[in-house]
Amino acid sequence: MSTIESLLTRGIEAFGAARYDEARGLYAEVLRRDPSHGIANYHTGLIAGLAGDHDRAIEHIRRGIAGNVPEPKAHYNLGTLLHQRGRYNEARQAYLRTLTLMPGYVNALSNLADVEYKFGNLGRAEEYARKAVSLAPAFFMAHNNLGNILKDQGRYTESAESYRQAMQHRPDYAPANSNLLLSLGYDMRIDPAIYFDEHKKYGERFSCEPVAGNAVDKSPDRRLRIGYVS
Repeated sequence: MSTIESLLTRGIEAFGAARYDEARGLYAEVLRRDPSHGIANYHTGLIAGLAGDHDRAIEHIRRGIAGNVPEPKAHYNLGTLLHQRGRYNEARQAYLRTLTLMPGYVNALSNLADVEYKFGNLGRAEEYARKAVSLAPAFFMAHNNLGNILKDQGRYTESAESYRQAMQHRPDYAPANSNLLLSLGYDMRIDPAIYFDEHKKYGERFSCEPVAGNAVDKSPDRRLRIGYVS
């Protein structure tokens, strides 16, 4: 009969190789014998999150944290899942815990900026977003977040610059492109020729009408960062 240690070793190997069904089965056996096991719960939660089962993912990641899983990003991944479920206060606490364990972790800073944005705390949101872009100038989603925060304060020249920074680092990032048009459209001081030129560029890039992007990016690779980086 396999020991918990051998099951865990095989589970970690399968998880690292993205053989998630195999890993899920091995971790299930570990948890049958030890329901509070930290790593088995945490990895089971990540697999559930990748499968879109966010409630189950939250439950298992919380059990993993309670089981002292040796992974600071567990709090970030928990925060991201809570964020997606609209549980913003809980997400905020998870991101703050992440930053206690990993000061300067730009993904947590950027997501925390969005949580504060959703609560209407624009000054605090701007502070977190600016810190994120100062630590990671190429982090295009953080520039987009900052642009949204500035736009909602009526600071359209600054917001347009933030969207352009996002586009400089990721030209095909549609939310920043469409948000730039939205910001230029709000700015009554802008030369209409500039607006129509940007609208033309958008059409050339995406061959469709612009749709304003949300502050939080929805791409799958941002949804759960399993030990890599947004």
